[in-house]
Amino acid sequence: NNTFLDFHSQAVLDMNKNPNVDAFNVPASGFVKDNENPILYAYSVDMNTGNLVLSFDETVDIASMVISQLVLSSATQLYNLTIFAGSVVPSPTITITINTSDFNQLKLRRICLTNITCHLSFPSTFIRDRIGRPVVPVVLKTPSTFMTDMTKPVLVDFSQFSITSGAVTLLFSEPVQASTFNASQVTFQTFFVSDATTKSYTLRNATVVSPDGAVLQFNLTTSDMLAIQALGSLCDRRGNCYILLTPTTVKDISGNWNDPVLEIFPGKVVTVLVSDITPPVLTGFDLNMNTGVLTLSFSEPVGTLDPTAITIVSVPNANASQQYTLTGGVSNYTSGQVVIYVTLSPSDLNAVKSSSIAKQKSNTYLAINSGA
Repeated sequence: NNTFLDFHSQAVLDMNKNPNVDAFNVPASGFVKDNENPILYAYSVDMNTGNLVLSFDETVDIASMVISQLVLSSATQLYNLTIFAGSVVPSPTITITINTSDFNQLKLRRICLTNITCHLSFPSTFIRDRIGRPVVPVVLKTPSTFMTDMTKPVLVDFSQFSITSGAVTLLFSEPVQASTFNASQVTFQTFFVSDATTKSYTLRNATVVSPDGAVLQFNLTTSDMLAIQALGSLCDRRGNCYILLTPTTVKDISGNWNDPVLEIFPGKVVTVLVSDITPPVLTGFDLNMNTGVLTLSFSEPVGTLDPTAITIVSVPNANASQQYTLTGGVSNYTSGQVVIYVTLSPSDLNAVKSSSIAKQKSNTYLAINSGA
């Protein structure tokens, strides 16, 4: 009762070439209702663009699709898609652009990395045709067309660097394999392009502390941290903390090496720099009473030292008679090093020798004023 036909003149000719008579709203004399369920006859997957194209044998009502019932799987893992944001105009073809979250999860679960690790399934309630007939269920169907991921992971953000702890966080455009990270391919630099004034440092090693994923976190070694701190102006503020990556720094889940970060404007400057607010700590000292040389070792690179801030004592918590504060001397140091050599003045050396302190190791202690 809702099927009529309009038949316009000139639609057909009789044998004498006379056109037919116009006919409007002609009711059907016979009608066979659609009783065929829609069938998915093919689908394609592009792991570069994230496009999943479903092809049915008839027009389907895309608005009726329940995206969470579409399952992609490998032999050991499966994942239900979560979001569909495409056109809902009825069509025999549906193009699903897999959202970033779903796309990353598929890669992390090693689903659809290759044609043989890609299977599609859905129940009859996944979608209907235009008259409401449910789709024929699909179980573990392999794609008719498959495009392997050949896209290089791109560094999206140099998210954070703690100059105190040595923790670094990088954000990539897609999940990367933590085990493939090569710290020796990472360079920190005071500017995105090098010139005569640029300071830079290439890492020697690092410890990755994050699993596979788009976020890569690693901790610098103590030696690398000390070397960076020793350069003074490198990463001492956000504006002079850039990162460079060679094209063999890390691989994505499909085995593609990263896109390099080169000396090209605007560069990759750190987003959050956790500045060094930890004061240097005296970790040990040696005193030679023959030469009068006091060797001081600190927990991190230091600059100048005022010898008059140093007190030699015979016992912890010594009183005035059990200690001697230097009145002068010469500091010998290289800026950015963890060791400073102080040569006592002749008068200070003689004063210490004439006192009861520093006669042996067991009665030789040191105190240094804060800010020395």
